[in-house]
Amino acid sequence: SRDCFTIENTIATPPLSGSGSERGGVAMVFSIVKQSLDIRLSFPHTPKMTADTECAAAIGMLAKLYGLPVPQRQEQLTRMRESLKEQTRDLPSTERMDRLEQILDDYEPKLPIDDEKYELLCYTYEHTEK
Repeated sequence: SRDCFTIENTIATPPLSGSGSERGGVAMVFSIVKQSLDIRLSFPHTPKMTADTECAAAIGMLAKLYGLPVPQRQEQLTRMRESLKEQTRDLPSTERMDRLEQILDDYEPKLPIDDEKYELLCYTYEHTEK
């Protein structure tokens, strides 16, 4: 299993196979998934998440917003979500964090977490402003 690791204050994952241009494309897709969550949170009534990738991204974003370390990878996104909930239960939150938690709670992940979803979680953690 792959885990995030820290290099000079930057969260990263070991590179997957593929050329640099292929990896750049992955970063672009990750950026789009994070942007989709940011856009959802800008609406007065937050639209629901529609994919496991958004679920993984939301977990990474919330961990960063709460000041927690990058979540440890587990087999299931549902378990990662519950673990995050347990860690944040008594912590103060903002309206944005509450809305992100609500759409995360309303989403039922469909598949186990894989390398790409965990890498996305790490990406959104790194690219979320606290």
